[in-house]
Amino acid sequence: MACLRSNKITLCVTSCDQWIGFSFCYGLLHGKARDCIEKVYCGVTDENHEWAKMLRKENRVHLFKYSEDHMQDISKYFKESDAVILGPVHQHLSQSGEPHVPRLWKCFLECAKEVQVRCLTMLSVLNLDKAEGQHLKMLFHMEKMFKECVEGGGHGQHRGHQMHGLVLRMALPMEHLYFFQD
Repeated sequence: MACLRSNKITLCVTSCDQWIGFSFCYGLLHGKARDCIEKVYCGVTDENHEWAKMLRKENRVHLFKYSEDHMQDISKYFKESDAVILGPVHQHLSQSGEPHVPRLWKCFLECAKEVQVRCLTMLSVLNLDKAEGQHLKMLFHMEKMFKECVEGGGHGQHRGHQMHGLVLRMALPMEHLYFFQD
């Protein structure tokens, strides 16, 4: 399939060492969208994870490691991308057994605002608003934070910059099988 765009795009995808980020990236690189992609910056916390190693072998992939202590690394790749796709990060339960939003997620959102990302997408899961489990409720809270970031506190702008955002709720096995493959 030929790309309908006159120029190819560069994407940055986070959480590529976790299933949601990895499967999205892999689907883009091997599915129908592959001809429209110039480069994919794949962010990981563990460069030695098997999925990170698989992505490293791809021609158009630049794998980079990030952490909440090195936000400049995240900002650099966000700034160099036409669009940023945020895969949710692992959620951990606090001492009380309640989930909390990982600091890294907050860093992603801060960096997106700081470098004025134009197009920001969050990968999520279907029927999340009806979820009962604590981890899924935390993912729903992460969605809420994402929407607040994109809306700019209700104004839709950050220092005069308009950010476009989308929460993409997926049933991952179905999308991977049917939509990303030829």
